[in-house]
Amino acid sequence: MCSSDLELPGGVVRHLGNEDVFQVLGVADEVEGLLHRIVKLKSGGSIIIEETAALTAIDVNAGSAGEGRGGRGSDLAFNTNVEAVIEAARQMRLRNLGGLIVIDLMAVKGEGAVGRIVNAMKDALVRDPAGPHVLGTGKSGLLEVTRPRKRLPLSQQLLEPCSLCMSGRSEAALAVGLRALDRVLAEVWANPALIPALRAPTAVIMALKEDASDALAEMEAKLGQRLDLVGDDTLPGGTFQIESAKR
Repeated sequence: MCSSDLELPGGVVRHLGNEDVFQVLGVADEVEGLLHRIVKLKSGGSIIIEETAALTAIDVNAGSAGEGRGGRGSDLAFNTNVEAVIEAARQMRLRNLGGLIVIDLMAVKGEGAVGRIVNAMKDALVRDPAGPHVLGTGKSGLLEVTRPRKRLPLSQQLLEPCSLCMSGRSEAALAVGLRALDRVLAEVWANPALIPALRAPTAVIMALKEDASDALAEMEAKLGQRLDLVGDDTLPGGTFQIESAKR
């Protein structure tokens, strides 16, 4: 097959492997990371994202980037802050964070340093379709941003109150169901002879049938057959099993 057979308009390249393209390109890991509090920065620092009913707080940490820094303290703090606000702007879009967002920056010295960090945040948000507004830093030193709430944040779409501890949050039934569909497709790619059945808690099965009917139909079109869905409330929440369908 010549290389032109793989090339599509706009620089798109056709994926011909049997592996899940999201797994191969690391997209699956990226999506899973959107539910984690801690986001690592390339420099070795990190941001910690805490969502509450009133606001979203983002804390900037130097982490391993600060080890053995010698006399680079000021430069390190400034560079980490710039990297952090750029990543924070990205996370706002990916997680659909809305309302008041406050960022606890690392302390910096030097005339105009804070202003340059604020400008870096403004530049990072220029293309955000939600139209956020950077308020700047207040007396507390926190960088404040407001972002319109146009739909639920990703955390509320993919997580729900934990039915066991009642204080934390666990993966929502719909999120489990969509993850299960991805796994079904991966299993069939690995074993084309498999005629799969999905066994999952009843809530997951109902979420697929009612809230993800389009995704289920797309999955069945790829399989070329109906996917057997088996409700089983003996399975722990957040889990599912892929079996060979009984014919």
